[in-house]
Amino acid sequence: AKSPAATSSDFRVGKKRAKWGVKWTVAKRRGLSARRSPLRKRSTRGARAKCVCVDNTRARRTHGPVESKPERTLSRAEARAFDEHAQRVLGIPGAVLMENAGRQACERMLARLRVQALSARRGPAPWRIAVVCGRGNNGGDGYVVARHAFNDGHAVECFSVCDAGELRGDAALNCEIVRRLGVDVQRIAEAAELTAACARWREADAVVDALLGTGASGAPRGAVAAA
Repeated sequence: AKSPAATSSDFRVGKKRAKWGVKWTVAKRRGLSARRSPLRKRSTRGARAKCVCVDNTRARRTHGPVESKPERTLSRAEARAFDEHAQRVLGIPGAVLMENAGRQACERMLARLRVQALSARRGPAPWRIAVVCGRGNNGGDGYVVARHAFNDGHAVECFSVCDAGELRGDAALNCEIVRRLGVDVQRIAEAAELTAACARWREADAVVDALLGTGASGAPRGAVAAA
């Protein structure tokens, strides 16, 4: 039996297969995932974009300098308004907001430490991180930072300007979690305790200031001012 005559569409499909087959061979040589279909142009572009994003040197050489968008900092009133809207209107619990804030702060801190380690040609060894916590929700954010850094394998020390019994709500909850994980939480109230803590802070790779947040008013007082 004779084979059916080839149509123009068959030639177009064959040409397309040959075209993307060549590109897929090049992509495989560059180390891209073999699970992506060689006939899907979108998948190949996605793989290339991912490769370019990982290698900033290649991105600068191919597409010019990589520009980062400037970040906008919220004022105290704006931050309080966002929190109130999230809790009262959207119904997001305060513990969730505290978890998100602490996790994001920890990720930013660790990313900056990695960049500094690369620029100094140091290995990705565990870092020493000191977290200084106040008695309010900002201190609770600090305990979340400590927990995530500890879970990431770093040496974490917490310093508190108040007793654990003075904490309330979500801050008390996260402080208790950190204690149960085995993270050392040191009280700094006396001058001698503060002097010893300052010596530890100088040895740390990063010090997290979680003393005061948007709820603070007036000048710092007492142990907070000393710290």
